[in-house]
Amino acid sequence: MTYKLTFNGDNIYLRLKGNITVLQAKKLKQELFDLVGHGKYFVHIDMTQVDFIDGLALGALVSILKRTQEYGGNVFIIKPRNFIQEIFRLTRLNEVFEIQ
Repeated sequence: MTYKLTFNGDNIYLRLKGNITVLQAKKLKQELFDLVGHGKYFVHIDMTQVDFIDGLALGALVSILKRTQEYGGNVFIIKPRNFIQEIFRLTRLNEVFEIQ
């Protein structure tokens, strides 16, 4: 997995590419936790180039969501591919995340 972070005000824009597994997600989770703790409360995750996401990585996304919500923020999942949308639907995370 590779990723790129950009910022605008209290927003984080995260573009992900490739396979997201627990090892990469753990590092990314810590980085986002630190940013949220320093005033970046809205996380926009572009998933247009994500090829795979494992269950533990989904758990990391939920942890990031909970962290942002502690500060009145939110996580937005942007343009996931159809099979990623299906994973969110099967796990009912489509009811938890705002998917755009």
